[in-house]
Amino acid sequence: MGAVAAEDRTLSQREIDALLNGLTAGVSHESRSKDSTLKRYDFRSPARFSKEQMRTLKMVFEDFSRQMSSLLSVLLRCDVKARFVYLEQSTGREVIGMLDTERASVVNVLRLAPLPGRALLIMGVELVCILVERVLGGRSTTPVDKGREITNIELALMEAVMRYVNRALETAWGKVVEVKPVLESSTVDLEMVQGALGDEVIFAAVTEIHVENATGMLTFLMPLSLLHPIAPALRPHLIVTHEQEDADRGHDHTLVMQRLQQTVLPVAVTLGSARLSFRDLLQLQPGDVIPLDRGVDEDLAVSVNDRQKFWCRPGLKGRRLAVSITTVLHDE
Repeated sequence: MGAVAAEDRTLSQREIDALLNGLTAGVSHESRSKDSTLKRYDFRSPARFSKEQMRTLKMVFEDFSRQMSSLLSVLLRCDVKARFVYLEQSTGREVIGMLDTERASVVNVLRLAPLPGRALLIMGVELVCILVERVLGGRSTTPVDKGREITNIELALMEAVMRYVNRALETAWGKVVEVKPVLESSTVDLEMVQGALGDEVIFAAVTEIHVENATGMLTFLMPLSLLHPIAPALRPHLIVTHEQEDADRGHDHTLVMQRLQQTVLPVAVTLGSARLSFRDLLQLQPGDVIPLDRGVDEDLAVSVNDRQKFWCRPGLKGRRLAVSITTVLHDE
């Protein structure tokens, strides 16, 4: 009977109020903890780029690598091959984790006018040593001391290399937007990178540079704020690919050949020539005969646009004079 009485016991109003207050306090505390982690998200201006836009950026940096191969080969007077490795979008903290902060690097601060903000181009100590050595005319295969510091002289010499890098960037980005890369400063302080990137979304493009038998890495960092104004232009169908350029050149070549084949040029056959004194020239009368320097059985010169191109034999075709080509002259 005692047990039954305990089960049938009803709660008092005071106990019910206490339970409700406890539940309300727990719910409000949990809501507040969740609300504190929420962030606003604007779907019209997303914080990350689409796969389509990333593909366009990849195409730009693939072209940048091709331009680097050509331009650095001219500067260093040796075989240089630049290969695009990958493109990634992540936060500033994640990008800092990717960098080898224990080794020296050159951090180049670039302005891509008229785009806002700055981009960073980072060269590891291996690449810097390779480029500096070749700029100075060296061809040593001595292994690079990856733990050493980069000197001020090497930092100054890298400015010559950066002029070629900027030309490659200008050409590659020209298919999306006209930019003028300008080197604002260079430093070996990687702590500046940590402060500059923060938590913003960063696009990191990595290119591998092969100079003869040596290899180094080049990392290009772009914050989202720099690329945001040109986001609508980052569409693959707006970019002319390397293969499309080759096809366009082939198409243009065909059109040029068609136009050339339709061009009309003057063709003249020279029967011969003679040299007369001025007195003889003044005394010429109708019926006079002028001996030429060609024999009746010799070939005659055929000129195209006043340049001799053929030898021929004269004859008739129907009732018209004609010539038969005997020899084709090739330009030396």
